[in-house]
Amino acid sequence: MKRIVLSLALCLSGALCAFAENAPQKDKGGNWVFPQFYFANQGQWNTQRCWREGKMPEGATLPRVNVLGGAVMTISQPVTTPLSWLCLGFYTDKKTTVHFEKNAQLSAASITLPTPYVEKSDVDFYMTGGTLSVGNLKDKEFNAALSVGTGGTTSGTALFAISGGTFSGSLRLGTNKVNTNTGTFSVRGSQASISGPSNPNGIIMIWASGTLEFVMDEKGVSTLDYGKNVVTLHSGANIVVDGTAYKGGTQQITLIQAAKVVKVADVNLSARNFPAGYQADVALDKKGVVLKISKGK
Repeated sequence: MKRIVLSLALCLSGALCAFAENAPQKDKGGNWVFPQFYFANQGQWNTQRCWREGKMPEGATLPRVNVLGGAVMTISQPVTTPLSWLCLGFYTDKKTTVHFEKNAQLSAASITLPTPYVEKSDVDFYMTGGTLSVGNLKDKEFNAALSVGTGGTTSGTALFAISGGTFSGSLRLGTNKVNTNTGTFSVRGSQASISGPSNPNGIIMIWASGTLEFVMDEKGVSTLDYGKNVVTLHSGANIVVDGTAYKGGTQQITLIQAAKVVKVADVNLSARNFPAGYQADVALDKKGVVLKISKGK
């Protein structure tokens, strides 16, 4: 995983990402170079006019797709080409929005929002259905994570909100550096299925500028099933539960199921906006994060 993240970081700096026509190849330094495509408009993924110069990634081998700042992308059908990298909020700081809807399917080695080296890049990703897989490619060398708000130098913002469908992949939220990007992974309601990747190196990592948010519906909220993976909470990491809509009574809900939870330093755990008469607390244990709901006095 460290080697993959380093390669992606080099790619962000421009060292690896020269255009290649058909397939990944290595440059003279032994670094991977991927074919690149640019989504630059408002519309469906499969609409040719939305792609710069009409060039779509169909048929390419492990292409990198850059969604330009200001674009509004909708994915509502299967994307048949697995991606090496989906990079959102590219070039400019104009608001970038992705709608991932019912019947959508996409598999990528890595997804990054916002673009870490674009000043004030701003990206929202709304997943309401479909199947999104990150880091589950057969070409395991390229597998990484869904990174939301990573990167320490550009003060960008990112929101990944999931309310339906099936997501599988590692998560990296925020960073701990000065003048940093911020990122929120928001689980909205109890209808989504969220789990770790198939590879044994799957993780959840949350840093000080990262937030894992749970927005409850009447019954509860979806669990993050990372039962074979390690969850690492770095200093200042945030886990927040919003209970505004909750009506489910006294219960304990597993927010994250993990093989192991590592708390590096103090973290911020909070439950807020529960209706009068409820007491709610977020707690860590060795194999997860739980929400305890009881009747208040």
